[in-house]
Amino acid sequence: MADTDERREYLLSALRVASLRARLYETEINSIGTALKAGIVDCYGAVEWMKEIGALGLMKYVPEVSDESTTAGS
Repeated sequence: MADTDERREYLLSALRVASLRARLYETEINSIGTALKAGIVDCYGAVEWMKEIGALGLMKYVPEVSDESTTAGS
């Protein structure tokens, strides 16, 4: 199937969107790291934040953290 100018432009547009999304992930992940380092969020909060933005799969290692609210009564 031959490339058409329309298909090429659509793909280029999709690549630009993907690039912007990647930069948004980078910015958000850097914010999470800064908040964790500053003590604004704890490890559990940082992992949850990563889950919320859909970026947890980007991490090779995710530490196990306990949710103190569910273990406090145990």
